[in-house]
Amino acid sequence: IVLELSVPVSPDSKELFQDALQSFYGQSFKAVVAMCRAAIEAELETKNIHGPKKDDLYEKIEVAKQVKYLDEVTYTAAHAGRIAGRDALHRMGAVSQSQALLALTATVDVLTYLAPKPPLPASQLKPDMVKRVIARMRELHSPDLVSKPY
Repeated sequence: IVLELSVPVSPDSKELFQDALQSFYGQSFKAVVAMCRAAIEAELETKNIHGPKKDDLYEKIEVAKQVKYLDEVTYTAAHAGRIAGRDALHRMGAVSQSQALLALTATVDVLTYLAPKPPLPASQLKPDMVKRVIARMRELHSPDLVSKPY
């Protein structure tokens, strides 16, 4: 199993994720979920996301969704990582290898989603160019095809 972060993340998040990977290979599965939780929290902190209680990860995830830093899927993954870490650390729950792998995968998904994204080519178009593209689409296609929301 090789999971890599192929996106730029904060140094703290990267180090915590690398620690989680090493813990996985060392079969310390509680450490994996704890490090994954910490990596997600560290990345949210680099985005300056805080709730009313600054140290509450639940609130940070809620705020991140409200401000559109997380979509529905990554929001769910972030909460899953939070709960797994909480149960392993505070409730002394056992963590299986498959749960640790799920935590790693969820963490990669969340950190990837939070990473800066390059601008899309369409976002670089000037407004008059966008109007010309839409007009050309209407010329090439029936107006019904362009206006109907399929």
